[in-house]
Amino acid sequence: MMKSRYVKRPKAKVHLFTNVIVCADCGTSLWYLQNRKGYVCGRYRKHGKRACTSHSIKEEKLKALVMDDLRHLTQMSVSKENVLEQVEKTVQKTKKENEKKLLQKEREVDKLKNENRKFLKLLAEEVITPDEYRDITNHNHEKIKELGIEIVKLRSENNNEALDNKQLQKFFNIAESVLKFEELTEELLHRLVEKIEVKEQGEIVIHYNFMSPLSLVV
Repeated sequence: MMKSRYVKRPKAKVHLFTNVIVCADCGTSLWYLQNRKGYVCGRYRKHGKRACTSHSIKEEKLKALVMDDLRHLTQMSVSKENVLEQVEKTVQKTKKENEKKLLQKEREVDKLKNENRKFLKLLAEEVITPDEYRDITNHNHEKIKELGIEIVKLRSENNNEALDNKQLQKFFNIAESVLKFEELTEELLHRLVEKIEVKEQGEIVIHYNFMSPLSLVV
């Protein structure tokens, strides 16, 4: 009886940024190449220059860039009170602007509803035809519907202050934990980073799993 020639292949090594790093242009995951000690666009690697460009980056360089960015963000935790004060000012300013817009939208809705009532009276008095009444009021109803969506959006934005404060507290908790790490570990990376996009010249864009204060302070 012939012995099976099947040889079990060892599992491919999963590198630090596997399933986290993607090409900024085509969206394909970057592949780790041992001979380059770094990553290249998977689409470029498989199909060549006609499909995409290499978007290559060394793993050590990528580690350093991510840690530098994290350290920059965590520095903000030192001035926690100042950050919260600035965010509070921004939130109140936005809230005031939204309230002004909200009042304007609500007045527009009232105006359109009053117009519809006037046109109904004109229809009853046979000053306008049913077709004219229908065309005018249908237009007004569509406009009222659009304004209603805008009003709901503005009210929702004004109710997000508590959410922003929760996101900030989450950031400060994360910042304190980051300060305990001296190097980028798999645990730290997957806890904090959703994905990393690599541009053609090796620049990176990091998408975090938390909201940075920089996105709240204008």
